Amino acid sequence: MNLLVKITLACFGSILAYGVGLEVRDAPPAVKVPPGVTLVGFGDLASARLPDPGGRARQGDYLKCLPKSILQLDRQQVLIQGFMIPTVTENHRVREFLLVRSQASCCFGFPPQISDVLEVRMTGASAQPLMDRIVNVVGQFHIQEHWAGRDLGSLYQMEADTVTSGSPLKPLLLARTPQSEGLE
Repeated sequence: MNLLVKITLACFGSILAYGVGLEVRDAPPAVKVPPGVTLVGFGDLASARLPDPGGRARQGDYLKCLPKSILQLDRQQVLIQGFMIPTVTENHRVREFLLVRSQASCCFGFPPQISDVLEVRMTGASAQPLMDRIVNVVGQFHIQEHWAGRDLGSLYQMEADTVTSGSPLKPLLLARTPQSEGLE
């Protein structure tokens, strides 16, 4: 399933329930950055002049455009803030998700730029479904072009150790309904 389809399916209910509009600003997070972890913002990741997604970019073209400051983050422990869009769940918890810069990166918002999305996979325990609020994700950052046919699916990935939120809202319970039978 390509990235756009994942975003559309994962966030349709969220948009209907909460609306659009929140975006992560590249301000320091509300949590302390652990020792040995680098704070990264979506503004940092979007600083490269990437090829036009509608153009004729080929494998390797995106990596060639990334500045050294971004390439040095590959395989480093980082903390980045964003919004969670679950893509794989089990037992009411999230195993994989997209971390996006803006809540409006969905079907009723604006299409995200490739640098505004990270594919995240939990390395240990599954995460709470902390949707519709800013989350802090800590883990190993990866830079690799993941292609789906002729389309670039993702450029940035992460193996997450922890996902936390400073929000007072309780996590949403991912209930089993006829519409979500295939999600768990």
